[in-house]
Amino acid sequence: MFDPRIFAQGIYGVLRVDWLLRCETPLSIRNGLALQYTEGNNETERDGKKKGSEKKERGQNLRMRWGGPGEHEVAALHYGPRVQGDRVTFIHFVPGSSVRGALRGWTLRHLVQREGLAGLTPPPKGDEEATAAYLAALDRALDAGFRSYDLLFSLFGQVADSRTEGRRLEANAGRLQVNVQPFAGANLRAIDSSGARMEVEGGPDNVRRHMAVRGPLDRLTQAAKEGGLHHFLEFSRGERFRVQLRISNPTPQDLGLISLWRREMNTGLLRFGSLASIGRGRVSVQEETYDLWLSPHAPVFAELDRSPAADAEEALTGLWEHVRLSAEQLASFESSLEHFLTGGDHVSQS
Repeated sequence: MFDPRIFAQGIYGVLRVDWLLRCETPLSIRNGLALQYTEGNNETERDGKKKGSEKKERGQNLRMRWGGPGEHEVAALHYGPRVQGDRVTFIHFVPGSSVRGALRGWTLRHLVQREGLAGLTPPPKGDEEATAAYLAALDRALDAGFRSYDLLFSLFGQVADSRTEGRRLEANAGRLQVNVQPFAGANLRAIDSSGARMEVEGGPDNVRRHMAVRGPLDRLTQAAKEGGLHHFLEFSRGERFRVQLRISNPTPQDLGLISLWRREMNTGLLRFGSLASIGRGRVSVQEETYDLWLSPHAPVFAELDRSPAADAEEALTGLWEHVRLSAEQLASFESSLEHFLTGGDHVSQS
């Protein structure tokens, strides 16, 4: 069905993609934690008890002490530690796993036939009926020789878990690596809340954030759900972050797929983070470079002019031949994916 020894010939090439992405709509990427804040004129002691008896004004005099107590809770945006000299600070960034997951999800939806999807996600182990159906779907997909499995498994990595001793187990380590640089802003600690400024003590300050209010509706009745309004944090529109993709032993299909990802991001059909269903997570490509390094004996891309760009990475250029690709050249490889996009996913068994 596919060659699990994708590095049997060693490494003959590396593709590096550098994107500067701009948030065209707010971006919400959470980390499972929560922050607390207070509002109104009532101040809060460090132990969480109120002091003073002034009348509280909703949505006014908002304050947050990073990691401290408060009256209200809001889901935190993704953040992590950074060591600067002898200090440890917190910064916001988009995790590489979020970008990788969005790219993989789009690829699944558009390149894998419906009958092949059932063999990619095992059900809970206690569900015997669902497990039997999963094993049957997995066998059918492996026997059918789906080309999309070949591409998906080798690029992102995958284990087709048979869950039964003695059954075949297909596995690949992925050729794709995703790295994301932190947001590069500074002195942006305050949070905007519907035009009101929330002062924040401590925590990240490297990106603009705002707190949005949403009244969830029942999908059937269109009535307000129980619990009323709730608040959530988002990275603000206009913020930018850099993404780097590295693909070992790239193929023409890889280049065509990257071109499709680029186009779908720019048209808003490939989004990142949560809340995409209500318009969040749209990005556009602001800057882009596509660098391809190939061994002189690489079995692919013999037709490309291998002349190094002036700003190419010297370490790799000194070892291998270099090609700087344009977005137009990248788009020319989309035709290598034609059999996926037109429904001819599986290999002919004749």
